[in-house]
Amino acid sequence: MRRSRPLPWLVPLGALSVAAAVFSGRGFLAALAVGWPLVGTVIAVVDLLGFRLTVVDERLVVRHGVVARKEKWARRQRVQLLGVERPLVRGALGYETVNLATADATVSARDPLRVAAPLLRRGAWTGLAHDLLEPVALDEGDLRPISRLAVRRRTLRWTAVAVLIGTAVTAVAAASPLDSGRTVVTGAAAVGALVPMLWLLARRSYRIDGYATGDGHVLVRRGVFGAQLWLVRLAKVQTVTVRATFFQRRLGLASVAVDTAAPRNGAAVIDDLPEPEARHLADALCAAAARVHLPDGV
Repeated sequence: MRRSRPLPWLVPLGALSVAAAVFSGRGFLAALAVGWPLVGTVIAVVDLLGFRLTVVDERLVVRHGVVARKEKWARRQRVQLLGVERPLVRGALGYETVNLATADATVSARDPLRVAAPLLRRGAWTGLAHDLLEPVALDEGDLRPISRLAVRRRTLRWTAVAVLIGTAVTAVAAASPLDSGRTVVTGAAAVGALVPMLWLLARRSYRIDGYATGDGHVLVRRGVFGAQLWLVRLAKVQTVTVRATFFQRRLGLASVAVDTAAPRNGAAVIDDLPEPEARHLADALCAAAARVHLPDGV
């Protein structure tokens, strides 16, 4: 049995912020602009109060909500994958959110069955996966790194995007009658100063990304500021795709997408592997998935 542990300070913080915006004398629009995102956060937290997920006769039963009580069931065998989310702030505080993905096309981002644990201590997803699905031998310590060339490719890709945006903004500013003639120089300097930061972000994403296989599962981790993990059951793998962009081909890299029947977030993508390794991994995953015996009705 699992109970959610929502951050208790979000509710009073949201209420105080909304009240301050309303009584600040800046009008209804200012209150709405400041308070609406916080109101949405408060509603989401309150909606997950009383969260419980239990396993009853091979079924997952999810119940949560205070004002409106919600409940949903699903067979454990229908779960396609388990996802772990660690956004920047939540991860820095040492927490993570664990989600489930089934083949149900009606499951949305706020569906009660999608959330397996709204708030867990970092790394606790392994125990939850063991309780809800089956014994899982893989852990983040087993992750294999991607190619080091990923740093170069991602730096070049993000720099190209920054140059395009900077060029567009500079062109608009240069056409202004108030332009002092230094717009182009300033824009070029800004993009140049941004390149080292993009390189650091590329290195960070390289250190986060990784994958591991074994014992009937595939574990994939990706991220830049935060991190996301996918634990895919080999029995649920539908297709495995190897693809390479123009820049990846020039560096001898490729990506592997492990797809399941889940309509949302149903694919775990491993970016920037050496192409021979990507093809070998795809062949191994397809062969392993084909050897898995599926029970009737799955």
